[in-house]
Amino acid sequence: MPTVPSPSLGALPSKPREDLPQAPEPTPGNAKADVVIASVSPAATDSVPLANRPGAFARAPNPGETSPGSNPGALTIPNVTVREPAPRPAEPPKVTIQYSEKVRSGAISTLSAPLRPSGRSVPRALESRFTGRTVYTMVVPIENMPAYDGDWVLWFAEIAPPAGQTPLLKAPSPNRKQEAQIKRTSAVVRAQIAAVIGKDGKLRNVTIINNPTASTPPLASTAQALVLEDFEGWEFTPAMRNGTPIEVDAVFDIPFHLPQ
Repeated sequence: MPTVPSPSLGALPSKPREDLPQAPEPTPGNAKADVVIASVSPAATDSVPLANRPGAFARAPNPGETSPGSNPGALTIPNVTVREPAPRPAEPPKVTIQYSEKVRSGAISTLSAPLRPSGRSVPRALESRFTGRTVYTMVVPIENMPAYDGDWVLWFAEIAPPAGQTPLLKAPSPNRKQEAQIKRTSAVVRAQIAAVIGKDGKLRNVTIINNPTASTPPLASTAQALVLEDFEGWEFTPAMRNGTPIEVDAVFDIPFHLPQ
């Protein structure tokens, strides 16, 4: 069989191929780019640094008065203003509030009354959340807490109730809260907040629901955001059945003092 010689570099064509695409022509806009080159160690040169050597200042900054609104200590270059970023407003300090320290010892109770589906009358917005389940209700005493104007009302139901049983449950209760130290207005808004209280006492799926009472007007979106931010700072002692933590659906009716 005849041997086919291997191609070598010397066999490459000496002329460029005519079928290759041509490079695009430079546009006039390419010559109008404004370039700023900065370095911590400027060099005394007016030339723009080449790609194969360290950068240098094309021109040194001109001393003079700073423009209005700029930082007096900032670097000033003609047609270029260097400003410090605006400082972020400081967040109000937060403290941990222990619920047990804010109420009288005799006021703390976890007694809850069961309301069975066949013999109860609760607001329609609540009934739609607890359809077919036994609902438990109680008053949560609130004292010495400037964020609230009075006691809370709590409704809750087991997420997975045992079939054929109506056990007496130990209700969930506030445990502690991270609260911002801010001033509040004297105006009061009532909010109905739905949430799932987990076996660990943590809240999830926290939402503002339709007002159970027709006399309570809907909250504005700004007020809703403030109410949710406040309520989500709470951690609860979970509900109990026979000494075992359980997960519950809960609705709270809370009178709030909004921040100033």
